[in-house]
Amino acid sequence: MESGSWADWVAAIATVLGFGGALFQLRLSYNDSKRAREQEQQAELDRQQAMARAVGVKVEWQANDRGGVPDGYDGKMPVEVEVVNTGPYPIDGAVLKVCTDHEQYPMEIVYGTLLPGDRLVNTHLVDRTDVAFAELTSGASLVFTDAYGNHWERSPHGIEKLDQAARIC
Repeated sequence: MESGSWADWVAAIATVLGFGGALFQLRLSYNDSKRAREQEQQAELDRQQAMARAVGVKVEWQANDRGGVPDGYDGKMPVEVEVVNTGPYPIDGAVLKVCTDHEQYPMEIVYGTLLPGDRLVNTHLVDRTDVAFAELTSGASLVFTDAYGNHWERSPHGIEKLDQAARIC
């Protein structure tokens, strides 16, 4: 049995090394494209969250000096709520949830769709007997769906992504 010439062996080794190099390059290219896709997905999530942060909620309870219901409001606490959409896209299914004395049953006000630039300021009368000092600028949140179909809950102090949209009856 003949083992071949040195030139045949060198050509065979060069072919195997070339094939190995090609596989190595394919693997590097795959890893680079995977990393680029992951970075683009993260950038898209960051853009979506930035657009959700463009929705704002401001809450101001109008309690008396002792934190109770002011005179002339028939036992209901007035709260001024401002909702703004400063983002470039509309939001849909917007529902304002305001805390009441019945923790399980917040007062819900349906806004529906808020267009870019919308600013709504309303005073609502809520079944609440008192408000602690720390709660004077909290106690309400806006649940909405953004233009990408993501569901969010925005409060005066933060934002949280939700699994499902607000229930609108």
